[in-house]
Amino acid sequence: AQGDDFNAMLQDLMGKLNSNKEEMYIFHNPLIPNSPTNSITHSVGENYTFEVNPPSDNYYQTAWGFFHNHYINADSACTIFSSGDMTTFVNILTDTAFYQVNYKRFMMGVVADSGANYILMVDNIVQFRSWTANLSVFGENEVFGAAYKKAKLTQENLPLSKSESERRFLKIIAPSGLKLFRGNSNATAWTPIKLNTSDTVVEENCL
Repeated sequence: AQGDDFNAMLQDLMGKLNSNKEEMYIFHNPLIPNSPTNSITHSVGENYTFEVNPPSDNYYQTAWGFFHNHYINADSACTIFSSGDMTTFVNILTDTAFYQVNYKRFMMGVVADSGANYILMVDNIVQFRSWTANLSVFGENEVFGAAYKKAKLTQENLPLSKSESERRFLKIIAPSGLKLFRGNSNATAWTPIKLNTSDTVVEENCL
């Protein structure tokens, strides 16, 4: 049943890529006593705004993760996670006292134009903690904004192909201990991808 809910959620998000707003689903852990009554929380963003948030940050507490879409628009920064997405993701994973999420299974997902579907998760917690400790010195939002600008993964650098967005994003998260999964066109299969020594995007099982 949970798998059916997950697939229905993704299909709904993909079906709304031609809208003018972002939408998101947060999926909760029903085994946690203080988890919301519904297993999934659905939120809708404002028209022509490249962000979407739940009614309050409390909805992320003890969650298993969230998925959102990037609606099709010429001004979209990229087909992959934005700097704002990364700030939210890192804040949830590092503020353990408030959010209380399990990093081993917490995930952030996005569906976007041209079959660009991705999931991000922590793969190496030691690397991740070291990376985020450095981020917190300057503030995550400022650091990610600067990193995306340096990687030329912002609106000023459009248009970007799906493959080039992947390459530039993977360079940003190279020291982070995070793992990026690429989904197929209908988001039913997910494959980890990385940069090889030639800065080429490859699947994890490729040499």
